[in-house]
Amino acid sequence: MASSCQEDFDDLWRHVLAEEVERVSQYSDIPANQWRHAGRKTKDKPNGEDLSWWAEAGAQQLQGYADWLASTTWTFAEFNGEPLIEANISGQIGDHFVKGFLDAVMHDGERYILVDYKSGSRTPFGLMQLGCYRVMLRNLTGIDATHGSFFMTRKSEMTEPAELHKYTDEYVGRIFNQFNLAVENEVFLPNEGSHCWSCDVRSACYVQGGVDAYKYDPDHPSYNLQQIADKNAIVEGNTNGNV
Repeated sequence: MASSCQEDFDDLWRHVLAEEVERVSQYSDIPANQWRHAGRKTKDKPNGEDLSWWAEAGAQQLQGYADWLASTTWTFAEFNGEPLIEANISGQIGDHFVKGFLDAVMHDGERYILVDYKSGSRTPFGLMQLGCYRVMLRNLTGIDATHGSFFMTRKSEMTEPAELHKYTDEYVGRIFNQFNLAVENEVFLPNEGSHCWSCDVRSACYVQGGVDAYKYDPDHPSYNLQQIADKNAIVEGNTNGNV
């Protein structure tokens, strides 16, 4: 029975993975064989955590999650008769409209718990993401998830629920106001850490030695020279176009 169940998960996962790879490839116009691979290269993973690795590991993690669900007393919370799974909770935080999609809201018999699935090997340190979700969920549904947890798919384990009481509308609203002020005034302070390895704009970061940092990062010694070169190119292009 277990073997048959695992085969079902294998088929389901491979089908979903193939569809998602095709979708992202078309959207980004970058072939899957050119994607950057996460994970360290080892004897067992000579290419790191590439798509072939995820084809196997993903099915195992899916099975682990199913086993955890079968063993826990936690249940999925509902709103308007629908379980709060992959729920769109976009809405206002202070003066700002924020898009948000939470993974799940569960109930352990005493409290509502926001759950975020993490497929990486490191447990997240901060709770700001879950804190924002708490505010947005409560504003939209009236449900107050006072705690948050991470389900670590590689271990098939749920972290101990952490309190989210400090994440109020006022506190989170002030944080977003500060973010907005920084963007408006072009204040971007580097925050180097373990999260940098998966950053989508790492190639534009001088701290990380990004190959394109001279184009986009004002901290790069050649940034101003690049801006001058770009302006000259625009002027030259306009001049040629008017001849």
